[in-house]
Amino acid sequence: MQEQQSAKSEEGHPNRVWILALGGIAIAILACVALFVVAVIVFRPDEALPTLVAELATAQPAGEGMPAGPESSAGEATAVQSPTPDVQEPLTPQAGGRSIGDPYAPELGNTGYDVQHYRLQLALDPAVDHVEGAATIGALANLHGLAELALDFAGFEVTSVTVNGLAAGFDRDGKKLIISLPEPLAEGEQFTLAITYRGQPLYEPSAYLGFVDHLGLSYPDEQSIYALA
Repeated sequence: MQEQQSAKSEEGHPNRVWILALGGIAIAILACVALFVVAVIVFRPDEALPTLVAELATAQPAGEGMPAGPESSAGEATAVQSPTPDVQEPLTPQAGGRSIGDPYAPELGNTGYDVQHYRLQLALDPAVDHVEGAATIGALANLHGLAELALDFAGFEVTSVTVNGLAAGFDRDGKKLIISLPEPLAEGEQFTLAITYRGQPLYEPSAYLGFVDHLGLSYPDEQSIYALA
C-alpha cells in the first residue's frame, strides 16, 4: 500500500514542476508589461497610457497625409503654374556726348563709352604721301542704351566701320566721326569697334601747339616718317 502511494507521488511531481514554470513565465510577462507602462508614464508625463494607445490606433500609414501631387484625392488634375520668364525691357536709344567738357579744348573728347585698349595698323611708305590704316578699339559702354557715339577723327577717307563684327552706319561732322551702332548697348556692355581708312594726312596748323606747322604724320624726305601728337 505504501509502495502504491509512493509511486503516485512520483508521478505527480513532474506536473507540479510544469505548473510552477508556467506560473513563473506569466509573472515575468506581467512584470514586463508593468515596466513598460511605468516607462511610458515616466518618460512621457504629458501623455497617459490611453492617449498613447489612441495615437497608435489613429496613426496613418506611411505615405498618407502628404501633400497632393499633380492629381488631387478626387482624381482631378490640378494646374501647375510655370514660372514667368524674365522679359527685358527694350533699351531706349541714347547718343553719347561729343565733348568731355574740357574748358580749354571743348571740342575734344567724347562720352558714352570708356576705351579699354586700341590697336593701330598702318601701311606706310616714306616715298608716298599716303596711308592705309585700321584702328581696332575695345570699349565699355557707360551709357544705358548707347546707340550713337563719336570719335575725334580728322582727315582721311573712312572706308568701313563695324561694331562687334556688324556693319555700322557712320557720318562725318567736322573733325568728328559719328557712328550709329547696329543695336543699342546696355550700360557696362563691352564692344569692339573697327575702322578702316585711307588717304593723305591732313596738314593744318594746330590750335594748341603754335610752334609747329601741323600735328600727325610728316614726310620730310623719301626715307623717313615721323609723327607729332
